[in-house]
Amino acid sequence: MHVWNLLTKGRYTPVQRYIALDWRKLFLDPQIAQITLAHEASHYVMGESEFGQAVRTIETLLDHMTHFSEEDRSRIRELLYKSQIFVQEGFATYMEIERLKSLRGKSAALQWAKEHLNRDHGYWDRFTEFSFAHDLSKKYRDFLVGKMSGISLETGMRRFGQHRDFLLSATKFEEFLSDPQNNPDERLRLLLQGVKKRPWLLTKSRKEIAEACGLHYNEPSTKNEVANYLTYLWSKTPTPHVIASEMIGDTPNGEQLFLNAFESLRITNLNLDFRDTSVPLYSNDDFIFYADVTEAVFYTEAGQRFITPALVHALGQSPDVALAAFPKGDKVKYITANSRENAVSLLNGPFRTCTQIVKHLGFDIVTNTPKLSPEVRQPNIVIYDIPRDMFAVVEAAMQQNAELRFKYRHIGASDDHPFQMLWIAVEGQEPFHVLTHYGNAGISSVISLIRDRATQLSDDEILAQRKHLNNLFVVGMDMPWEVDWTTSMIDGETIHYR
Repeated sequence: MHVWNLLTKGRYTPVQRYIALDWRKLFLDPQIAQITLAHEASHYVMGESEFGQAVRTIETLLDHMTHFSEEDRSRIRELLYKSQIFVQEGFATYMEIERLKSLRGKSAALQWAKEHLNRDHGYWDRFTEFSFAHDLSKKYRDFLVGKMSGISLETGMRRFGQHRDFLLSATKFEEFLSDPQNNPDERLRLLLQGVKKRPWLLTKSRKEIAEACGLHYNEPSTKNEVANYLTYLWSKTPTPHVIASEMIGDTPNGEQLFLNAFESLRITNLNLDFRDTSVPLYSNDDFIFYADVTEAVFYTEAGQRFITPALVHALGQSPDVALAAFPKGDKVKYITANSRENAVSLLNGPFRTCTQIVKHLGFDIVTNTPKLSPEVRQPNIVIYDIPRDMFAVVEAAMQQNAELRFKYRHIGASDDHPFQMLWIAVEGQEPFHVLTHYGNAGISSVISLIRDRATQLSDDEILAQRKHLNNLFVVGMDMPWEVDWTTSMIDGETIHYR
């Protein structure tokens, strides 16, 4: 699966439809955090375009289309990626620098772009295709982004792709995308040629701009056309479905798309790839060997995201639980998988003094028990990806138990930094519930929910948990082991060390 930004500061994944920003890469510079979000949010919005939605459904169903070989599937994915890389990265990088211009001014922003945009992967070259726009008024620049990205990505794939049976074969699909009218990148190149010579075209309607640049103009697909398109895709699988137009939802407008992008945002450690960057261990004894030097253990339900087929084969069974051990001061992490019973034994035994971390789906806040087993000790940290997840969990818990009381602290990564954290403790429970997000809005909604039942966590209450919070900074955000991040954030001025 392709991701649209090859830089490790941020990532947008089209099929899962979420944005992730890397805490460590963006921790020291709030402005770079802002422009990285602008870049990734642009990908999100373009991913909801006519072409973006058409591609996402192909990506979702492609592995089920049994008439394609693995080589065919790889070829189709590559064709989809290459057909829109210029549109995606060109506009996203342009928006990134536009945001920087608003923060630092035009000259400083363009100089930064010249010094920092990745040349190996073509970011600089794509950005320079838009250089003529730097001298346009803001009104014209807004027209350029809104109208030209839309025209480029309104290829009509969901209107007439099925009528051409474009997924009959990989060759047929390649022929379809080789037509410049069906290819977003080629459409954008034609638009740029026309608008560079006649910038006044940007004041015209999308239809007039497209036709003036030699392009067919395609209206957005109707619900009936989308339903027919989806029915066609399903017909290429062993389990055909007939999709009715009543099943098709409304496409959000531009403002709502940006709100959706923001709600999907995760602030995380983008290098935390358990499956492909961990050292697999094939026995309990091998895993236990590292117990004395392990600072933190993360555990979750076993699945393809965490467990490779080779590990399952070596274990001789399909495991229930994946466990990852993080030794102190070591960039290496070790992963194993086990039965539920053996995982409980490991967590209650040799790893009982380690910081134990679970995702929110692995803990029941009402009963105060891990979902792994009522016999396993409580985790120290429960993590949430997005505010909506924490809000839903806490709201449901409050409805089920009117006696629940909370303590919380809302704290920023540093002064004026958009990265924010919310720490919540349920009175009488061990775990700290931790949410990391961009800005105040999502966090404020959770605080408003609990405010009548909550008090502030004191510094002493937080510092009593600093071992576990510091270990979360290392595991979840890839920060250096040596720093006492909890004390440093509370202090706000001085870096403290463990």
